[in-house]
Amino acid sequence: MNIVCDANVTVNSVLDFPIAPKLTSLINNAAFIVVPDLYICEVTNVFWKYHQFQAMGLQECERGIDKCLTIPDSIISGTTLAEEAFSLACLSRHSVYDCFYLVCARRHNATLLTMDKALVTAGKKYNIKVEMAG
Repeated sequence: MNIVCDANVTVNSVLDFPIAPKLTSLINNAAFIVVPDLYICEVTNVFWKYHQFQAMGLQECERGIDKCLTIPDSIISGTTLAEEAFSLACLSRHSVYDCFYLVCARRHNATLLTMDKALVTAGKKYNIKVEMAG
């Protein structure tokens, strides 16, 4: 199965959280993993928040970012997704950020793995393959 992982899925897979083994299994069983380039910013920002507000060490954050950035097989430029993501966001009244992931999944005949229930609902409403990862 080809998948798109949102940032929360991969971040939670590389940290020592109880859900990590399940997420790692989903990721490891994927045939191909693709993400929009927004993923890089989101992953990096999550680890910045852990460093700033949860006192996670700088080196641990950097290792986490590195691990997350090695997960995708392909990173798709947002410039190729922007117009369609904007249109879907306007239609669905869902954030443009999330719609980048939905459009990426639709375009690559992939299943979006997410931990966001609202995103699962939006994807299903617009016939985009989406699966709750957590």
